[in-house]
This record gives sequence, C-alpha cells and structure tokens, in this order.
Amino acid sequence: MNKFIKEQLNKCNTILPEWDDDTTELIITGKKIPNDVAHSGNIHIRIENYIINEPSNFTLSSNWNGGTTPPENNMNVNIIQQMGKMYKVSGVGISTNKHWEGWLPQKGFKIIDDE
Repeated sequence: MNKFIKEQLNKCNTILPEWDDDTTELIITGKKIPNDVAHSGNIHIRIENYIINEPSNFTLSSNWNGGTTPPENNMNVNIIQQMGKMYKVSGVGISTNKHWEGWLPQKGFKIIDDE
C-alpha cells in the first residue's frame, strides 16, 4: 500500500476494517460517522471484542474510562463527544440492558443501524 492511499484512509470519516501495509483490498461496509456527533441520535453499534475483553497490554479502560469496559458487544448508544478518533458514547447493552458511558476508538466499533 502506498503512502498516498494510507493518508487518504486515515482521513476517512467511515468505520474501516483493519488494514496494514500489506493490505491490497478493503471492503468498506460500515456506515459514515455523523459529522454532528453530539446530535446524531440513537445508534446501534457492535463493539470489537478486544474492547470488552482487553489484552493485558491494552490501556483503554484505565486511561480513558475509569477502569470500566462496555457491558457487551451490541449496544444502543448516543455519541456525545468526539476527540480526534475517539468517541464518547452513552448507551445501554441490548441484551443486558446495562448502562455504560465511556470512550471508544473509531476502529473499535462499527455502526450497525442508526435511527
């Protein structure tokens, strides 16, 4: 993958699949993150497993979320703030109905449906 393509991918306002220097094809199926994230409404998201079950060297919960992790992978949330490629969400787990508020990296979740 050349430098120009990597620069353009980093500018995308869409949830992208994982990619690296050896990637030759990307299938982008995610929805666009709303520009006005503070007023985006209710969004159904699927959170990546590494966010819920953090590896030992991953510090998202301790550095960004006060030691908490989302209650499950499928949540209905509102995006309430954006800071670079980090999104603060507030919502509830679909099956657990547990409320959680915290920060998620852009590559750590996919928008499944928005209302």
